[in-house]
Amino acid sequence: MPQHLPLKTFTSADGLANDQINKMLRDSRGFLWFCTEEGLSRFDGYTFVNFGTAEGLPAPDVNDILETRKDVFWIATGRGLVKFNPLGRREPRGADAMFVPILPEDGNPRSRNTNVLLEDRSGVLWVGTLNGLFRLEEANGRQSLHYVEIGLPNDYPEQRFISDLLEDRSGSLWIATPSGLFCRRPNGRVEHFTKHDGLPMDYLHCLLEDRDGHLWGGTREHGFFRFAADPFGVEMRSAELSGPKWISQQFQGSDGRFWTATSTGLVEYLGGEPAGPNLRTYTTENGLNHRDLTTLTEDLAGNLWIGTSGAGVARLARDGFITFGEREGVASADAFLQDAEGGVCIRGYRSAGSDTAVKHMFARLEGEDIRWFVPDAMKNVDLGWVIENVTLQTRTGEWWIGTGEGVFRFPPAKNFSDLSHARPLAVYAKQAGLATQIYRLFEDSRGCLWIATVSSVANGLYLWEPGMDVPKNMANSPGLPSLKGNLPRSFAEDRSGNVWIGLGPGAARFRDGKFQLYSSKDGLPEGGIQQIYADGRGRLWFASGTNGLARLDHPESDRLAFARYSTAQGLSSNLISTLIEDEYGRMYVGTGRGLDRLDPASTHVKHFTTGDGLPSVSFRSAFRDRSGKLWFGTGGGLSRLSPAHGKSPVPKILITGLRVSGFPLAVSAFGESNLSLPALKPAENQVQIDFAGLSFEPGETLRYQYKLEGTNEDWSVLTDARTVNFAYLAPGAYRFQVRAENSDGAISPVPATLAFEILSPFWRRGWFLTSAFLAAVLLGYALHLYRVQRSLELERVRTRIAADLHDDIGSNLTQIAILSEVANSQLREEHTEAGDLLSSIAQISRESVSSMSDIVWAINPKRDSLVDLARRMKRFANEVLTPRGIEFHFRVPESDQDLKLGADIRRDVFLVFKEALNNAVRHSRCAKMSITLRPDHSWLVLTVTDDGRGFDPSAPRDGQGLENIRRRAAGLGGTLQLHSGPRTGTEITLRVPLRAHAAPPMQARYIPCVNSQETYSVTKV
Repeated sequence: MPQHLPLKTFTSADGLANDQINKMLRDSRGFLWFCTEEGLSRFDGYTFVNFGTAEGLPAPDVNDILETRKDVFWIATGRGLVKFNPLGRREPRGADAMFVPILPEDGNPRSRNTNVLLEDRSGVLWVGTLNGLFRLEEANGRQSLHYVEIGLPNDYPEQRFISDLLEDRSGSLWIATPSGLFCRRPNGRVEHFTKHDGLPMDYLHCLLEDRDGHLWGGTREHGFFRFAADPFGVEMRSAELSGPKWISQQFQGSDGRFWTATSTGLVEYLGGEPAGPNLRTYTTENGLNHRDLTTLTEDLAGNLWIGTSGAGVARLARDGFITFGEREGVASADAFLQDAEGGVCIRGYRSAGSDTAVKHMFARLEGEDIRWFVPDAMKNVDLGWVIENVTLQTRTGEWWIGTGEGVFRFPPAKNFSDLSHARPLAVYAKQAGLATQIYRLFEDSRGCLWIATVSSVANGLYLWEPGMDVPKNMANSPGLPSLKGNLPRSFAEDRSGNVWIGLGPGAARFRDGKFQLYSSKDGLPEGGIQQIYADGRGRLWFASGTNGLARLDHPESDRLAFARYSTAQGLSSNLISTLIEDEYGRMYVGTGRGLDRLDPASTHVKHFTTGDGLPSVSFRSAFRDRSGKLWFGTGGGLSRLSPAHGKSPVPKILITGLRVSGFPLAVSAFGESNLSLPALKPAENQVQIDFAGLSFEPGETLRYQYKLEGTNEDWSVLTDARTVNFAYLAPGAYRFQVRAENSDGAISPVPATLAFEILSPFWRRGWFLTSAFLAAVLLGYALHLYRVQRSLELERVRTRIAADLHDDIGSNLTQIAILSEVANSQLREEHTEAGDLLSSIAQISRESVSSMSDIVWAINPKRDSLVDLARRMKRFANEVLTPRGIEFHFRVPESDQDLKLGADIRRDVFLVFKEALNNAVRHSRCAKMSITLRPDHSWLVLTVTDDGRGFDPSAPRDGQGLENIRRRAAGLGGTLQLHSGPRTGTEITLRVPLRAHAAPPMQARYIPCVNSQETYSVTKV
């Protein structure tokens, strides 16, 4: 009986350039390359990238591809040898083009038609064409093809066709041709072998050296053969084969299996003589989509890839599902079990071939064949519509089979098919209340059988214990809910011997003769519990028909804690129908969308679908036999899986595409693991990056994480997207990293990286900022020099004015005063009125000299200090107060005497001081005065206090003294405070800012104070 191989086909509908496959290659990075009649296709496990004439390939037909040890790619086309430059331009001309042809110099079109490529151990490239053998040579930086004479006949053109090239371990070059086998020894000597030397025939297609050093050849009509290298001799022939004759390619996989692509299918050589039982042939009956196979290769995961002559490529999964479906006579497999002899047995529906009817039957697998039968005792019995979990062999070897009319109990039998003619020990039907459809059968560790029935009237639950005549009805047991609308769907036993029953919904535990019910409130998933499974560690798994999976680690505990699994944890669907564990502790979960493999240790999920060889995603049963193989019953037949312990290969990650502001940038056709871009302009701030993790594992779904250093140092959440777009990036340096994670949790050891920098606008760049800073410094320095120069000029002007006032005007006023006094003394006796006038002139002149002295002092830059102001004020006080007998104290802090003051501050403070002293002398009648001049942070404070009679500040006054003081304080931007009262003396405090500035007009406001005192606060209007 043929078995259906775990094959998945890829054609031009999936992105392949063309369905005619000539050769295939797995490169050093892990990409698969397909040589087709319409260009070259690269495959990363998910998508195809094609290179054809639009990308500069000189001819559409690609016959072979080679990667040298120096990572140089060469392509054999119908129009010459082509060097593949992965970073080249896609234009067809120029040395920097992606494809650069190198043509033989003989000009013969058949010489240009290259067919096969080989790099020998010395690095020489050999090229087989339709017109003989050529060698690539390089001289003066130029590469060219040179013909190598090996003695090919020239009777007709086909004789010169080079089919295949092989270098053996001794360094000999073997050449397959339609004219026999040629061998070019390391010393250049050529030997020619034909059918007269033992070859099956002269027309050879392919050559192979296996891992043991044996040499193999494939012919056009007489199969394949093995031969010795030295001395030459054919050791075995395949002329006896009645099957495949035309051999396209031979290939040995990493697991040692030996495969041959033929014109009629795929042949596996099992060793020994290449005929009879040592050959296994697979054809379209086994799932191949085409009979004419052309080439073979292997991917990173060890899967075999099969090229065809017109139907694309097919992937044969290394550890895939072997399926038996309707073509093999299996319509469905709803239940599995294994008999004492180790035979795997099924219960399901047998396909009736061309007849559309199917029959409910039993079967046993014997080798690759299935033997179907129905026990004689049950041929007239309604076997029922429920098949799964209603057939079992007890610990005593007895067979219990549920039907639509009760339970049949058969005697022990080591071989399931022995039931064909066995008589039942008992039939539990009407007398036991079981004359209805049996829904489930389960045996616990005590040898008791639990029987669930289903009926439109009422569902049932029965317990049969050894020695009972009829099963016991358990439907009305305390703690068990009514079964009228609650069907017992599944059974399991925990490690403490408690029996668990899955209901719809919830589950019940039978412990110490009592039932206890658990529901979604206790952590179980909602919906009917379709299956309960006890794994190898004693944990219980609960499969819900609608809400995922739950795991109970301690089912014997009084307080239960369930771990939940659903689509949120990676399951493909929340509709769970079957559960089974492999010998490595991984759970296989049949869902509504395929089969999920869940690793409880890592929680990673691997997904299998019909593309991985499953005949259907409608799962009905699952079973593990004693050899560790897993069996799955589906609506499309049965599938067998031999789980591999090895984990999926660690995914390699590559950057495959790049766009900046929508424009593509050159990325190697082989992908890039480390890429750096030239500096981008400020407007080039949108970057799109394509990447791919190479994975060829069936059911594998890679997920990706990335981060962009410069914006975020954390890895992104896992996603299956293979493109990321960064928009509106700010100027700065960035480093993009991406890595892939497979279903086993393995992460790419080295992330793929992309480094790039987006320049700032020129006004934000370093050179511009530095230039601007230097310009500002120079400008500031120039302004400083200007201000210093202006200050020096002003100081010189002030000095000159002071000197002129003192020397010229002061001298003249003094002279006027002296002359007026002399004239007055001479005229006083005779002209009294004239004397009075002269006295007035002298008085005015003396007062003008005094004012002029103040002005000269104020503008003299040599007097711009606090000590000079204090000396001037003290001298004035001494001149005014001492003659009147008024005692005074003048205080100035010695530490601040060098404080620099502006001319305006010195002059106005001094005038306020003079006004204050004059008012005190005229009106206060004081005996003592206290004067303080001190800096207070950024203020200069003058305080004048007397012990005179004081006055009422609110009374009207005729004089302008106080008003002048307030006006000058306002002009300086300061404040004036006045405290006085009858018989309390007077205190005047002036506060002015030390820095001279042009103050706006000021206005004094009066604030009445306690004790008839008044404060004058000068504030801005």
